[in-house]
Amino acid sequence: MATKTGSNKQSGVNITVDVDNHGLEANTKVEIAFTSGNAVSGEYTITSVPTANSFVVVYPFTSTSSGYCSVSNLKKHD
Repeated sequence: MATKTGSNKQSGVNITVDVDNHGLEANTKVEIAFTSGNAVSGEYTITSVPTANSFVVVYPFTSTSSGYCSVSNLKKHD
């Protein structure tokens, strides 16, 4: 899947990523490049998918922030 861009909002350890029609499921690994906000880019595992246009990952540090990001390298969790 090609890289998709979106926005993110962190509350506590949960980061909600909004990407239109992402087609992802829980336990899928994604590479997230945070282009603004306080989160560190890297590989994350999706913990839940509340809507067809958003998913949630867990960040190792508690914070409250928001920004933009790109999502790529989508693959099923091993």
